[in-house]
Amino acid sequence: MKKSVSLLVLLFLLMDSVLAQNNNADFFKETYRKGFVTNLGDTSKYQKIFFDAFPSNFKDLKKLYGWNEQTNTGRPLTNIPATYFSRFFEIKSVSHKALTKKIIDVSVNAKWYADAIARFQLDAFKYAITYNKEFIGQLQARSKADIISVWTFYFDYVNPIYRKNAYDKIVKATAPNSKKMVSLITAGYKNAAAKWRTH
Repeated sequence: MKKSVSLLVLLFLLMDSVLAQNNNADFFKETYRKGFVTNLGDTSKYQKIFFDAFPSNFKDLKKLYGWNEQTNTGRPLTNIPATYFSRFFEIKSVSHKALTKKIIDVSVNAKWYADAIARFQLDAFKYAITYNKEFIGQLQARSKADIISVWTFYFDYVNPIYRKNAYDKIVKATAPNSKKMVSLITAGYKNAAAKWRTH
């Protein structure tokens, strides 16, 4: 009897977990739509809700937007539209400071994956160029290992020409703001290049 009850409880917990994941994806889709796509009076409110619920680290981002390596299938939000993150990166309902912090938090120890993760990577890199002074200012407060991991993620491309072009762009934008950061950018670039040499 105890075994049956335990199995029943385990089954309910598993079902609840699956439903929560689907509801979580639906929640993100709906708040994104209301915050960034529709043009109603409460868009700012939904942008803030979406931002607050958005993952704060790469592990959580990957659960929603990445790939399942065992089954080689996408997660609930893997196939988001190309405009999805670009709108998020220009969010008006939160401060640039808060947005920059979240971008950096998600980028620490991140890895390239196709589709949504690659889109996040590209838009995060563009943000680091566009708002370079603020981005570098916040990034400098992190550990050396975290800083290098962020740059490694931003250069995590299979194509070496694309990687080198990205490196040149970020060094050009960053050197006037922080010469010290350039050596950490270079370390991240070398890490990414080494990774793809072994793949």
